[in-house]
Amino acid sequence: LTGYLCKMRGAALKLGQVLSTLEDSMVPPMVKEALEKARAHADIMPRKQLLECLIKEYGKDWETRFAHFDLDPIAAASIGQVHKAQLKTGEEVAVKVQYPGVSDSFNFDLDNFKRLAKTLHLFPKSLFVDHLIDHIRIEFQDECDYLKEAEKQMEYKAQIAKFPEFYVPTIFKELTTKHLICMEFIHGVNIDAIAKNERGEYSQEFRNWLAEKL
Repeated sequence: LTGYLCKMRGAALKLGQVLSTLEDSMVPPMVKEALEKARAHADIMPRKQLLECLIKEYGKDWETRFAHFDLDPIAAASIGQVHKAQLKTGEEVAVKVQYPGVSDSFNFDLDNFKRLAKTLHLFPKSLFVDHLIDHIRIEFQDECDYLKEAEKQMEYKAQIAKFPEFYVPTIFKELTTKHLICMEFIHGVNIDAIAKNERGEYSQEFRNWLAEKL
């Protein structure tokens, strides 16, 4: 199931990501584990395809916009993958590149996922998968427009500025298009790692403080 979701990318993987965040009582443990893995290990696009995307969005001279651009992604998710780069002015940035055609195939992907879920009886009827999918269809359309995402992130950054415990990365508007978004690269720790605290690196006091702030 994990491999199937990772290869589908797009809307089906997005739905899997949403389902993986639900309570265990709503999603069988085996399915939840597969969805969590899919959330963290989406398939990446071939380098040739990546270069085609960069040329389409930035032009043939796209490399002149950066001092360095790592062609190996540091993360991959439902509709795009993230690359670390450095601007000529010195700033480290994260560049999220949307998978080609993902916005065109999302309805097909969702329908496939729904058929798979019903055939394998993956979820209880009480989950109302059909309603969840309808919601994802609407939400997904907006998520495929990185210009909208950038605008919302900038609005959120302004609203949360009064809370010093939180920080929202700055968007580089001149390097952002409908299918590619460039933002400040922030070093941090995955919140899931803090929650699990498998190595005991984080004190209970710190974890309580974080949960309270969130």
